[in-house]
Amino acid sequence: MRNDCKEFLEDYISKHIYGKNADYDFYTLFKLYSAYEISCPQDITRAVDEFSDFLTSWGGTIFNSNVKDAPRLMKYSAKALHMLLESPLTTHQECFVKIIKDIAPYKKNTKILDVGAGLYPKASIKLANDFNSLTAIDVQFLLSGASMQAMNISSIEQHFDINTQIQEYDFIIGRRPCGAIEDIVKVCTKFQKPYFIELCNCCLPQPPFQGDENWGWEDVLPCHDPHITFSYPYAYNIGGKDIEPIIHKHTHKMFQKSPPQHVGMRLRKIISQHNADEEKENIT
Repeated sequence: MRNDCKEFLEDYISKHIYGKNADYDFYTLFKLYSAYEISCPQDITRAVDEFSDFLTSWGGTIFNSNVKDAPRLMKYSAKALHMLLESPLTTHQECFVKIIKDIAPYKKNTKILDVGAGLYPKASIKLANDFNSLTAIDVQFLLSGASMQAMNISSIEQHFDINTQIQEYDFIIGRRPCGAIEDIVKVCTKFQKPYFIELCNCCLPQPPFQGDENWGWEDVLPCHDPHITFSYPYAYNIGGKDIEPIIHKHTHKMFQKSPPQHVGMRLRKIISQHNADEEKENIT
């Protein structure tokens, strides 16, 4: 650990009252540390071990506190932190990244806003290698703004809602952005911006009639954008039918055995029927 980083963290710890303070927790300390020590993904392995050793060395001071219900500074073990930061993209993340690279309207010059990018925005980091301008937005990031900027990512720490300014971006994307799904569609429709969303059911509004098992995003989002297109499990307004072959190319093998359970019964039935028809064609 750099001496200036160690001195800064020690000074920070010594000056803060250890209690229920949002400015004094694991995330804040790691973010402060990352500003000094992390400038690319290759720094992660060393940084995790170094930071964990640093917290352990402060254990006596940090944990011998009389504050009731004091927060756990060692929120993650070194092993858990390695897994969070170093594990490769999941199949779904990799698929999403490949689709975005293929459909971005201005290719590498597309100004992208990635909504709900995640505490550690792996997909954004991957995409930043292929685009000149990428901004990630979420309520909290584990890395500092300086660290993310060094990886070619601008970061915004706030909720995405209908008041978020998107005019400067060419393409709004979101991989399972939960509560932001409806607002992405609303805002992009208002400002006529292209969007591409991988859907999830975390914040799906309740159906108007209790027990409607077919209820899904395909019943909700067209109210905000009548031109929206669904291609399981994505929703978008870019490229229309021209996008479907690209999506199918990247998702076919991943979804052909069992469609994921996170959009809606109607679309699950459609994809299941599609797979069944393909199996019949292969047999004949």
